[in-house]
Amino acid sequence: MKLGFKNISIRYKLIVVIIMVTTFALVITTGVTIYFQRRLYLEKTEKNLLIESHIIAQSNTAALAFNDTLESAGILNTLKNDSLIQASVVFNAAAKSFASYTRGQGWSPVDTEFIFSLTPEIVVNKDNVMHLLVRIRDEEDVDVIIGSLYMQRSLVDFDSFTDRFLGLMLVILLVVLIFSVILAGFLQKIISKPIVRISELTHRITKTKNYKLEIEYDSDDESGMLARGFNEMLKTIDNQNELLVEAREEALSNARVKEEFMANLSHEIRTPLNVIVGLSNILNDTNVSDEQKKYLKTIKSASDNVLMIVNDILDYSKLNANKVDFEKIEFDIKDVTEEVIHALKLTADEKKLELKCFVKDLVPQMVVGDRVRLYQIIINLVSNAIKFTKSGYVHVFVELEKESDCIYQLLFSVKDTGIGIPEDKQAIVFESFRQASNETTRKYGGTGLGLAISKQLVELQGGRLWLESRLGYGTTFFFNILFSKLPQNKKEGTKAAPCDNFEVLSLAKILVIEDNPMNLMVVIALLKKVGVVYIHSAENGAKARDLLKLNTYHVVLMDMNLPDCTGFDLSKFIREELKGIKSNTPIIALTGAVSSDQKEKYIQAGMNDFIPKPFDPKDMYCKILKYIPQKQ
Repeated sequence: MKLGFKNISIRYKLIVVIIMVTTFALVITTGVTIYFQRRLYLEKTEKNLLIESHIIAQSNTAALAFNDTLESAGILNTLKNDSLIQASVVFNAAAKSFASYTRGQGWSPVDTEFIFSLTPEIVVNKDNVMHLLVRIRDEEDVDVIIGSLYMQRSLVDFDSFTDRFLGLMLVILLVVLIFSVILAGFLQKIISKPIVRISELTHRITKTKNYKLEIEYDSDDESGMLARGFNEMLKTIDNQNELLVEAREEALSNARVKEEFMANLSHEIRTPLNVIVGLSNILNDTNVSDEQKKYLKTIKSASDNVLMIVNDILDYSKLNANKVDFEKIEFDIKDVTEEVIHALKLTADEKKLELKCFVKDLVPQMVVGDRVRLYQIIINLVSNAIKFTKSGYVHVFVELEKESDCIYQLLFSVKDTGIGIPEDKQAIVFESFRQASNETTRKYGGTGLGLAISKQLVELQGGRLWLESRLGYGTTFFFNILFSKLPQNKKEGTKAAPCDNFEVLSLAKILVIEDNPMNLMVVIALLKKVGVVYIHSAENGAKARDLLKLNTYHVVLMDMNLPDCTGFDLSKFIREELKGIKSNTPIIALTGAVSSDQKEKYIQAGMNDFIPKPFDPKDMYCKILKYIPQKQ
């Protein structure tokens, strides 16, 4: 209301002020008048009711003395000439109703208790009605009470007076309103004409966004000074707007370039990495010597390190851009920790470290949260612990810290017997691109992003990450995260069926669209490894369209960057131009761009799923298996 009043014109402000002052005065006057009028009215009415009651009481003396109810009723009936008397009752000495008069409704004996609770000769106001009880005394001996008289009078006549008075005040207020409008218009012309002219031009500038306009002025008084200052301000705003538009366009362009660069960087690194990892896995399953297996393990370890660095850089970029999304899916806590142990077991064994996980009994089996991010945090901490531990162990602990009606708060800890962290360096290990010292970076490697990313991921999920360490005695990292409980209609312990029925894939009909010959070779080799026979391949969009028109496939595996089109173009072709069941062919994207924005684009473009490069063979088989009929 306050801001609204500030924004209206001076003319309307004058009108409002005049009306408010006048209305306030009228309201006060009306209130005071009604208050004193009611007091006078009540005093006068009480006095008249007492006089009238005494007359009626005295008239009923003989009727009570001779027990003549008809006479008493006749006396009471004279009250019908007074339209405000609602009821009158004569009681005998025994407090029994002797005669009564009512207007509009019969007398009810249940009112007797209230009547005799009244103090005689004292008028009581209740619910806009006056109540009075007087004693009827013997004419010869006034000390002898031979009966009582009850009188009930309505006060609606004062309500009528009040309504008429308020109506008069309303008429006066309307007259004042009209006068206020006329007076305000006159004053506005004298006081605010220059300001109104400036205001109108200001409104036009605001509407058209044309800050090159200027206000014309022909005086050097306050309004002229205001106009000059306003013109200077417009020039400043116009210059700043031009700079802001340029800066915004540059920032948007840089953001697009950065996003495209990160997606292309991810794709370009993951694509050859996929070939290295894929061929290493395939070669490892052939008859190779122990020395060759050692080399293959080294290749896999190096590839995993490269992939971890790429993921760290991408995650750091997404965190800085506030583009990290968290899933809400049901998953098994123990499965996640076991996957981490399995993934890093080889690395720990090479250093002869004991790598174990201990899940306390009270920890729930199934929770709702982001499984991928939890895995990422734990594997970052465990791989970090293995890196800085020469001998001893790395242990992972999970326990239930708190529980409410719908939330679990779980506490995770990763304890190692490594080199430890000096107390004065413990704070900086969570900073981006920082490690305990330059010597640590040279000796152990790494980007210095893992702990910084883990800390941000924990905090974005409502938790906290901290450490306890002594130099030479190892380090323990702790973090807690909130997880939702499963819905009540879901039973704890129910898990998805394992994905291991790969024999079904041997009957699958699969089209692989990939322009990179090495990647194509890896995909086909991985498919043949599980018995897939019916495999067609296309190295560009044109050939893929021809094959799709001629054949029906169970699944299409499609790279997103083709020489003559994109994966989005092919997805649109399948969904919109193919007929019948072909238009519903499941599409799985093969991609090196794995950001949440990219994933969303794949789904919106009509794709069913995606497989990130480098491929995890089991993950690829499981995703294909979802779209293969189990019985053929």
